[in-house]
Amino acid sequence: MIGEKEMIKLLLSFCTDPSVNEYNNIEDVPIFLKRKSNIFQQYTVLEGKHVVGEFYDREQALKVIQAAIERYSMTY
Repeated sequence: MIGEKEMIKLLLSFCTDPSVNEYNNIEDVPIFLKRKSNIFQQYTVLEGKHVVGEFYDREQALKVIQAAIERYSMTY
């Protein structure tokens, strides 16, 4: 199951936000926003955890979200 054993971070925004509404996939996101992932990597390393550091595309992110919804439904 996707995301079962790993911590996954998602970059989300409101589709009505005019400052980001043209971003539909990770390729559309400017490099300076991608570099923000360094924040996640640094605190993860400080916690002694392994950092993979790859970006998923929209399709993969939707699978992660669906898997989370399914896990939540089975738990609660």
